[in-house]
Amino acid sequence: MTLPEPIGLTSDVMAALDRLLARLCDKLARAGQGTRKVRLELHRVDRSAAVVEVGLARPMRDPARISALFRKGVDEVDSGYGIDGLRLSAVATEQVGNTRITEEDELSDLISRLGNRLGFEAVQRFLPASSRIPERSFLIVPAAYAGPEPFSKKRRPRRPITLFPPEPLASVSGSPPARFSWR
Repeated sequence: MTLPEPIGLTSDVMAALDRLLARLCDKLARAGQGTRKVRLELHRVDRSAAVVEVGLARPMRDPARISALFRKGVDEVDSGYGIDGLRLSAVATEQVGNTRITEEDELSDLISRLGNRLGFEAVQRFLPASSRIPERSFLIVPAAYAGPEPFSKKRRPRRPITLFPPEPLASVSGSPPARFSWR
C-alpha cells in the first residue's frame, strides 16, 4: 500500500495495517489457509525500511486477533520523516479447518502474545511420556509447536501415599556407623 502523504502516528499505521490485514485474511480464507507468521514492512520517506514480524501459535486468519499482536512492534518503530508505504505478507501458511473461536484459540492467543515477547522457545508445556519414573513421566516442549495431548486413560499402578518407616541400625557409640549391611 502506497500512501499519498507520509504518516507517523501509531494510530495511522494501525489503521492502514487493519485494511491490509482484512485483504490478506480474505485471500487466506478463499484458499482455506491460515498464517503462522506475518511480516509488516514499513517504508520510510528516506528509502529506509523497518520490519515488524509476528509469529502465531496456531494458523489463524482473523484480522482483529492478528492486529492486536502488531501493536507493540509498531509502537517501537521510529517513523523518521514519515512512512509512505506498507507491505504485509504471510511468511508461513498452513491449512485451517475450524473458523469458530474456541477455548483452544484463546489459549493460542495467549501463547502468541507471550511468544512474541519472550520467544516461542521460552513458552513451554508438558506432554505425557511413557515412564514409570515420576521425573520422566512428562516431556517439556515449546507450546507453539506442539498441541495439547491428554494423558493416557489406561489405569496406572497407584503411587504410594506413605513411605515405609526407616529400619533401625544398631549403633553402640551413638554416632552413625562407618560401615553397615542392609538385610
